Amino acid sequence: MKATLLTCDLGEKPLELIGLSAIMRDLSWVIYVLILIYHKHSK
Repeated sequence: MKATLLTCDLGEKPLELIGLSAIMRDLSWVIYVLILIYHKHSK
């Protein structure tokens, strides 16, 4: 479902930017969690 939404939004810049910012926010959250797990295991 996400793939179809992204392809539909490609023609409209604002929606595309919103999608990109949402993806970046998700990525940063995942990286943050991975760093937390890594620090817990490294101690």
